[in-house]
Amino acid sequence: MANRVTFESLIDLNALVLNTYVYVGSFAHPSRILKIGNATNTGLLIGFGAVGSVSAATVPTNDYVAADSFLLYDFNSNRANSEGNFVLPADTGIWVAALSAGPYTGFVYITSIYAV
Repeated sequence: MANRVTFESLIDLNALVLNTYVYVGSFAHPSRILKIGNATNTGLLIGFGAVGSVSAATVPTNDYVAADSFLLYDFNSNRANSEGNFVLPADTGIWVAALSAGPYTGFVYITSIYAV
């Protein structure tokens, strides 16, 4: 049973955010807590998909994060039963897209916490 949390290295997208999906990254460990920060001046669409199985043209739109705000997913607190862990699987790709054409300023960052 896991008894301490560990942070993955921060993923950030300091490049141009487009109005088509851009791959931000993935994590090597199952995520119990995930934070997606939007430090841009526009709202962003968020998509999740298994690494290698989706592309910018096929990634689903799963969520939205407003400009200058963040999303916080606490997966493990919402597990359905007391057995096992409710986590975002390792190697789940995270994609972002702006709602409309730019130009934009700022960056996107993603923090993941897992248990060891």
